[in-house]
Amino acid sequence: MGKIRLFMDSHKSAIYLLRYIAVALLLTIIVIGVDYFGIGKGFIPELLLTKIDVARSILTALSGSFLTITTFTFSTILSVLSTYSSNYSPRVVENFLAKKITMKVLGLFVGGFIYSIMTLFFMKTSDLGVMVLSATVAIIYTIYSVINFVIFIFSVSSLIQSGNLIVNTFRESAEVIERSIEEISDMERISDYSLESYHYKEDFYIDCDGFLELIELEELLEKHKDQEGMLVIHPSIGDFVSRNQKVASLYYNDWSHLAEDNLPGLKEELLKSFTVKEKRITTKDYKYSIQKIIDIALRAISPGINDPNTAMKCLDFAGVLLGKISTVEGCYNCSKTEDSRLAVIYESFNLKKDLEDSLNQIVFYGKEDLFVVSAVMDALLSSYHQATKENKEIIRDYSNYVYDRTIDNFQHERERKIIDSRYELLNFKENQV
Repeated sequence: MGKIRLFMDSHKSAIYLLRYIAVALLLTIIVIGVDYFGIGKGFIPELLLTKIDVARSILTALSGSFLTITTFTFSTILSVLSTYSSNYSPRVVENFLAKKITMKVLGLFVGGFIYSIMTLFFMKTSDLGVMVLSATVAIIYTIYSVINFVIFIFSVSSLIQSGNLIVNTFRESAEVIERSIEEISDMERISDYSLESYHYKEDFYIDCDGFLELIELEELLEKHKDQEGMLVIHPSIGDFVSRNQKVASLYYNDWSHLAEDNLPGLKEELLKSFTVKEKRITTKDYKYSIQKIIDIALRAISPGINDPNTAMKCLDFAGVLLGKISTVEGCYNCSKTEDSRLAVIYESFNLKKDLEDSLNQIVFYGKEDLFVVSAVMDALLSSYHQATKENKEIIRDYSNYVYDRTIDNFQHERERKIIDSRYELLNFKENQV
């Protein structure tokens, strides 16, 4: 089920486009069946029928119009993609393409062109007196397409604004994080694990390159539930893996069930549990969804754009997202069924690493900007409000790093007071935990 959803999300724009083209093709087949073969024509009111020469004139005009607007729509999409890539981040380009209205409009006009051409092709010049349905359907289809085109224009004018882009990216990321937390709610969470009780170890190496986007271990756990051991997955979701890289290690005591001839089968079962893609997908990869917001902030504080207010807004939302992560205790998921003796350990929601991956670049490139550093401290304070006791220590420790890394860049007393006030607020809360 997870692989199906991953496929749907990674091809969302193509699915939207093909869906409306398919609807237009189906409509074409039905109308041709009515007009050319007379199927069900007796049940259609005469008001909806037109003469064939009138229908030909309407369809000829519409076919050219559909092709023209398709070209215009495609040009608009390319302009928006260029703006997203140059002003914000190449990673948010897919957010615009994944919007339903974007591909819906393109699909409607491509489908309309196909409908007009196909119905014209099946019109006979010898049957000028015949009444047909195709023109009426084309008019209704055109009105519906124009309405969606207007919605598309308003959508583009809204989505291209930095504020709306940040909010939409935040909502997407929040949904991914909440869904990921819900998926691990039934699993045991641990901060560390011990391997001292196991005497044997077997390593497994992957045979492809790409980003690890999905781990499905239910079938493996069910099949080997009677075998005592611990399977440790080394990469986490979103990490890049390369061919012949060690991705898992099996620790166990009983050697008998892992005879030499059984190892290839076990390796095949394990590798089937991994889904590796050439590009990252936000479906399961919450770190990638946060990275999109951070990328917008990094682009905003770059010398070419120099827009710290946009960066501060991004960090406000990043703080909320990190706060959601800080509600999860531990660093690893321990997955096993109730009657299973085999446990699977893999890293997920490691707050220390997530803070470093999300904010280290902001701290490095914005360390001399008072307002950016203040926004980083505010983001940490925002996540602190939601954090568990264990995670509050991690946030305080990271705030020490941010403070030590940036405070020497501000020599004026007023500037240092702004940073100190936020830093002291985090440390003052230490005594209240």
